[in-house]
Amino acid sequence: MTIKKYGKTFFFSTALLLAGLQLGSWVHRDAGFRVQRVMVTGCKALTEPEVIAAAKVPMARSIFDVEFAPIAQRVAALPFVQKVQVSRIFPSTVLIAVQERKPLALINHAGLWPVDAEAVVLPRLQPTRRVTDQAIFDMPVLSGAAFLKPVENRQLAPANQRVIELLAELRSTNAMLYHSISEVNLNAKGQLTFYLMERGVPVYLGADRWTEKCERLFIFLQHVKPASGKFLTIDLRYDKQIVTRES
Repeated sequence: MTIKKYGKTFFFSTALLLAGLQLGSWVHRDAGFRVQRVMVTGCKALTEPEVIAAAKVPMARSIFDVEFAPIAQRVAALPFVQKVQVSRIFPSTVLIAVQERKPLALINHAGLWPVDAEAVVLPRLQPTRRVTDQAIFDMPVLSGAAFLKPVENRQLAPANQRVIELLAELRSTNAMLYHSISEVNLNAKGQLTFYLMERGVPVYLGADRWTEKCERLFIFLQHVKPASGKFLTIDLRYDKQIVTRES
């Protein structure tokens, strides 16, 4: 009886295996499982045709034979792209999910160059280029000798990355102050100056302890509004003090 039992089990297992192999062979040959469409998600600055052209997905090939890594690598080389994920949607679609870099500030040098929170310089703004769903001019402009000659797809110098880290922290923890800053100037000596949206009032932060000084500035601005025209300058370079010059 035991021998017969194992014989039946072997018979059914073999039958299922052969059926599976036959099904797999049929699926690979069937035209319904060949790539017929490429779908792209996550595009804001880039366009879907740009991503599809860079991806070079082999159309009409069996969807099981499409290699994802080369496609992702080609798309990742595009400007604005931070991450790429490629997957299948059966029976015949390749999905390319793009995560774009989100601009944090704009470098003002022979045009406007977006910079993201990782201090990567994005392509200079062109009239024909869309840039994210965030209002592109609702972010600080970076100026000064420290930000001369930006290079596309390259990180800023380590000394200048400090400014990007500060702005990223402000956008995350104190969006009100971040959006109240019109311009950020870093000179060759590493001294930082903010210019406020309200009346362009300059705020001198000096070369160090910027986060602490921003906290002090925010508290000060909650009590005294530069929009009144009272202040010409706000100086935070002195230890635990705020020195103002009034009109």
